[in-house]
Amino acid sequence: MKVHFIQLSDIHFQYQNYNIMRMRDSLSEYLEQLNKENGIDFFVVTGDITHQGREYTTDVKEFLDDVLKSTNLTKKSMYIIPGNHDVNRSKQVRGFIIDNMQGKKDASDELNGEMYFTLLQGQEEFFEFYSSYLGEEYPQEELHFIKKSDKYNVFHINTCLVSGKNGEEGHLLVDINKFYKVIRELRQTKDEKVLNIAIGHHTLGCLCEADRNAMMSNFVDYNVDLYLSGHVHDPSYNVSANHGDAPFLELVSGAVMSDEYATPGFVEVEVNLENGQTNVRYHIWNNSAEYWAVDNQVGRRVRSGTLNHTVERLNKKKVPEVLAELGVYKGDSLEVDENEFKNFIIDLHESIASQKHTGGSFDYKVDLEDKFTNMVCSETFQINFDTYSRYFDIIEKIMSSTSYVSSDKKELITEEISDKYLLIHHQCKTGDEIFIKLVEQLTEEYASYFSYSKLRVKRHIKILTSWVIYKCLIFNDDKREIVM
Repeated sequence: MKVHFIQLSDIHFQYQNYNIMRMRDSLSEYLEQLNKENGIDFFVVTGDITHQGREYTTDVKEFLDDVLKSTNLTKKSMYIIPGNHDVNRSKQVRGFIIDNMQGKKDASDELNGEMYFTLLQGQEEFFEFYSSYLGEEYPQEELHFIKKSDKYNVFHINTCLVSGKNGEEGHLLVDINKFYKVIRELRQTKDEKVLNIAIGHHTLGCLCEADRNAMMSNFVDYNVDLYLSGHVHDPSYNVSANHGDAPFLELVSGAVMSDEYATPGFVEVEVNLENGQTNVRYHIWNNSAEYWAVDNQVGRRVRSGTLNHTVERLNKKKVPEVLAELGVYKGDSLEVDENEFKNFIIDLHESIASQKHTGGSFDYKVDLEDKFTNMVCSETFQINFDTYSRYFDIIEKIMSSTSYVSSDKKELITEEISDKYLLIHHQCKTGDEIFIKLVEQLTEEYASYFSYSKLRVKRHIKILTSWVIYKCLIFNDDKREIVM
């Protein structure tokens, strides 16, 4: 079962020149074609429907109607949150409150009842539009809310409570107390084959540090799989693993308008609920030739036109490959036990120490995307690397303490993997080939030191080798000319 949806953002409908009108009219036809190829389940609209707090005209509603009509969907399949341009900025008392709160530590905790509703007055026109268009009241007292369905849940995050001032980026509040009361509703979805997405107008980087960190931690703890935003009028993506074991994906859409600052476009997402495989396509309006097309210029991982990602929460356990030379049996799980993995690292240090001397030191930091490009690594390799990266914190914990491995042995694993890399990398054309050969050689050499199967040893070595790549000790060469 799959979920397929479209994100539109930053419509700024009052912009009405020829190119923008042409773009919007063509959008419905383009969406109709996408829907014929692969049925669209719903739309999310991430704010800035109007411009500078202006009136929500009949034309705005007709545009949204055309979008729904092109995909045979109803208003129940459209999810809308406000943007900073959906806020009436003329309310002076609201502005004074924002000025007074900006930069305060734990500012979200100061949002008392009277202050909260004064701030909320800036969104009155948006709430009226929301009610008249979707036929339901916006839950103003809660601020944030979740709409649920059989295949997906949409967590609506209102990021505009203190929005509407210049230089607001990095200072915005979501009222973290109200946020937490709502996100707890997703607690029971950990083992469910249901996609949980969060939508907000502003990117996570626009929020104050305290609220941003709290949101990210809660996204991980309460099973939010994707965060979609707009605001910056420039498409992008961000994959991070700073708050949990699995990589988290933030998607940022272009705008459904065009000027000298905006990249006109939208985002298309498809998620397989059985295995978490996620395909993201960015679409862009070609101003000069006047047509919509897939955009492969958003980042290196989108060179093929599709950003591939895995929602680990939805990913089923893989069936082990039965390889005779590794002595594998079907019941041998590929899941990594944390304690077993720790013991593996410690034991591997001991086994290597018995064969060679310690030495050397390293420092590191590199753009992983540059590294993968230079080494001609496939998209599949990069997806697997993201999966292995969720265990890096276990390795870091061991390497940062002498409680597990003595200081004179700490670099044995990195040195051994680096030595093996130097011996084989000239024989291979791509990073994929090097990784496979490297892991095979290390598995054959050290599997006999452990009581569990070669497949489990191989899995652990893949994680360790990926960590050494991350530390920039290997995969620093350029294979592009060889492949060409």
